[in-house]
Amino acid sequence: MRNVILISLDTLRASSMSCYGHKNLTTPHLDRLTSNAALFETCISPHIPTHPAHTTMLTGKDVLTHQIITQGGSLNLNLSIKTIAELLNEVGYSTVAADNLGRWFNRGFAEEHYQGYRWETKYRNARKAEAVNNTAMKMIDLAVAQNQPFFAFLHYWDPHTPYLPPLPFERMFYTGDECDPNNRSMDPVYDCEPFKYYFMQWMCKPDPSDP
Repeated sequence: MRNVILISLDTLRASSMSCYGHKNLTTPHLDRLTSNAALFETCISPHIPTHPAHTTMLTGKDVLTHQIITQGGSLNLNLSIKTIAELLNEVGYSTVAADNLGRWFNRGFAEEHYQGYRWETKYRNARKAEAVNNTAMKMIDLAVAQNQPFFAFLHYWDPHTPYLPPLPFERMFYTGDECDPNNRSMDPVYDCEPFKYYFMQWMCKPDPSDP
């Protein structure tokens, strides 16, 4: 049996990837991987928030079937619906994960095989792949030591808010001045009520008088 590694890049849009036609070379390593692999051109997330979308990815069930339709809601996944980790575990796979959302996705993993990570950075909640990699390598080493095929779930967050890319990537694709008062490119974000204050906490302090 072959080893299986499932990698999730949270909130990454296909349209932002050069292997899917973006005008800039945004994903050179993934481009190299896809040049000798299957590239699915019609692969659509069934839901926007992480919790419902990943539940579908891990179960193969639509959100209306598994009923996890809100982010962090009180409803737990029904025990009758098995995850890919549970199914592979049943046929002899060792299962490991590097992910911070074990409260939602840890079924099919032994407790010591599902490890989170911390982002050590001066930026509040900046999400960096290095922290995930450190945990991922430990988990994969643990799986290999079991002397059986393994399934690894690795959950990366770099494309997610807050948008704080490190140098030299910070200015690689943007040459404007985000502090220019005449720059109105973020107005559509500020005007979106459900996310307005969530995004503004990373960009500026909301005006308390603004309803």
